[in-house]
Amino acid sequence: MLDISFIRNNPEVLKQNITNRNLKGEQFDVDAFLELDKKRSELTTEVEKLRALRNIGAQKTQKPSSEEIEKGRKVKEQIKEIEDNLRVVDQKWQLHMDWFPNITHESMPIGSDESGNKEIKVWGEKKIFNFDAQSHLDIGERLDLIDVTKSGEISGSRFSFLKGDAALLHWGLMSFAIKKVTQRGFSLMIPPVIVKSRPLYGTGYFPAENDQVYELTQGETIEDEQRRFLVGTSEQALVSYHMDDMLDGNNLPIKYAGVSSCFRSEAGSWGKDVRGIKRVHQFDKVEMIYFTTPETSQAYMKEALEIEEEILQELGLTYHVLEMCTGDVGLATHRKWDVEVWLPSQQTWMETHSNSDLASYHSRRLNIRYKNKDGETVYPHTISATAITNTRPIAAILDTYQQEDGSVIVPEVLREWVGKDVIG
Repeated sequence: MLDISFIRNNPEVLKQNITNRNLKGEQFDVDAFLELDKKRSELTTEVEKLRALRNIGAQKTQKPSSEEIEKGRKVKEQIKEIEDNLRVVDQKWQLHMDWFPNITHESMPIGSDESGNKEIKVWGEKKIFNFDAQSHLDIGERLDLIDVTKSGEISGSRFSFLKGDAALLHWGLMSFAIKKVTQRGFSLMIPPVIVKSRPLYGTGYFPAENDQVYELTQGETIEDEQRRFLVGTSEQALVSYHMDDMLDGNNLPIKYAGVSSCFRSEAGSWGKDVRGIKRVHQFDKVEMIYFTTPETSQAYMKEALEIEEEILQELGLTYHVLEMCTGDVGLATHRKWDVEVWLPSQQTWMETHSNSDLASYHSRRLNIRYKNKDGETVYPHTISATAITNTRPIAAILDTYQQEDGSVIVPEVLREWVGKDVIG
């Protein structure tokens, strides 16, 4: 959510931001919003004056005359009429506020889709095999590591059983990442994976991405307290951990590492690389969350990227870093880097990590604040970054470390958990 004062004082900046993001729709109409904002202010002033007039009449001790009674009745009717109008205007006003996107960072390239993303770093060599390389799924099924047939019968498409050494790779990846982040000062948390609607609204998934969320209970409105949802990332619970809190500015940055299962409907992704375990409805993840001052958020975003790169380098996976363009990020994003690893069998890149500076977008929606050194109330910035997931890195390891004899070398840093050097 943006600061209303910023919108009023910088409407052209917001308009250009919406254009740069290639956003369309009435909910992004800044001029219409400003008209609503003006009307809302006028109605609020008008109803407050009438309420004050009503209160003066109510404070009189002597018995009112028939004329005063009639006047009071008319004031009451006027108040109701204006309140009804204000309620309608306020709902439309809030709809715009909920949809207006974060202001993007000046470093982000302007583009309408993923073709506008910019490669800013490459690490490692693109491996080329001198034999017919197999996909991660072919390897996984041949070595009895992955079963998508049985999971399809039990749960439907885009689920999997990770078996034997693949399950050990899973725990090795999670344990390796947990060790890394705790060494870097993160407090480990295992959050709930079921949340109310407010955490999803607060972290920007509602209303823009509500089709990506699994709902467990139904309700009349999105604000219904009875509604429950499965998290798509532990970010939704971890950032909301401090909703309505006044943080101690001396304790910033606050760094949490969340370990959880994640659930995504993947609506709209039909046909997009869905074979195997690369695009699934359920996966596990270690997520890094920062609460920082506005002045330091970019520095800690860089720290998060350093951790992501360190993990991939020690896993021996070739990767590149992308500066995401304005048209390929969510509404909450201020700046975002994606990290993709190289899949030799397909000669293509696959995203494994993301890293987003959300500025004060989350903290405003969730009412998270702190006092700065001057005693001013400030909204902290939040950063959300992947330490590791289980499915895509496993796919990358099987693909990258496959051998001509059909076996798979285990990355050295995972051998203490897998218990062997070679699978197969």
